[in-house]
Amino acid sequence: NLDNLLSRFIEIYTPSYMRVFIARSDPALNYGLLSATLMAKIALSKICRINKNFNIPLYPIIGAGCLPFRGHNNPRNFEKFASEYRGVTTVTIQSAFRYDYPENEVINAVEWYNSNLGRYEASILDKHEEDIMLSSIILGKLSPAYRESVEKTVDVVNMLSRRIPARRARRLHIGLFGYSRRLGGKNLPRAIPFTAVFYSLGMPPEFIGLRALEQLSEEEYSLLREYYRSLVHDLSEAGKYIAWDNLNILAEKPPEVNEVFGEEFLQGFIPKYLEDLETASSMLGIKLGPRNVTERRYENEVNNLLISLIEGEVESIKRELENAALMRRSIG
Repeated sequence: NLDNLLSRFIEIYTPSYMRVFIARSDPALNYGLLSATLMAKIALSKICRINKNFNIPLYPIIGAGCLPFRGHNNPRNFEKFASEYRGVTTVTIQSAFRYDYPENEVINAVEWYNSNLGRYEASILDKHEEDIMLSSIILGKLSPAYRESVEKTVDVVNMLSRRIPARRARRLHIGLFGYSRRLGGKNLPRAIPFTAVFYSLGMPPEFIGLRALEQLSEEEYSLLREYYRSLVHDLSEAGKYIAWDNLNILAEKPPEVNEVFGEEFLQGFIPKYLEDLETASSMLGIKLGPRNVTERRYENEVNNLLISLIEGEVESIKRELENAALMRRSIG
């Protein structure tokens, strides 16, 4: 309905220009990485079309985090990010971008954004492409697979999200412009702690529901790859944070693990997540797991964290959560 809402607003109020905000984190939480990216592309396409039809400047803003799940906007990926989200004229710079990277890299990225954002138009989807992308790919296949998996994790995510360190106070999205964070009748935390939980367990959420790629027709898959240009790059970045030892422990389901994580998570989510990883590897050639000594050190940290969770070592959990977040340069 974005095009209808904007068109009607312009007809009634005839503004000289408009700034339109596109959320990127909460759609990922609700629908998964691939769906959130494609929905942003649909929004940018509609905004570009309305811009041309009404001859009124529209300036899209996008809010994205540093990790791929929340948009992959960071000082080491800014050019790819800008290329992926063509048509955006303003990018929000979030906390991890500002404070978890070297100052010179942050300054360089911001200066580049100030000089280059808005230079390129968004790709405009035709009606057929838009219908396939929204009705068949997102709502028909990708989102259902993602939500099927996440429904099995809600209790574990809520339990662990309370342990995620808070870095700042912020006003909540509530009321008319609020986002729904309910799944299977249960509340989910915000996108940052949600993402942090999965990364801290060595299971980046970018891969959740990816098994649905195998259900796509040739036309659907081609459309996905055409409009999500950085798909392999984003998943490759997330893939280095996979902790196979953690997955093996959880897949084996010993009694002490079952006591902490529960059968729904261990039997309902973990096998599906392993399917998702297999799809990423076989269809997209994604290398999963650490590739160098630094990444192995990160894997060791989240291995220790899982053991601390199982053994109930509260102080160790806090320390290891923070260490892992610092090492990946983002809480979530």
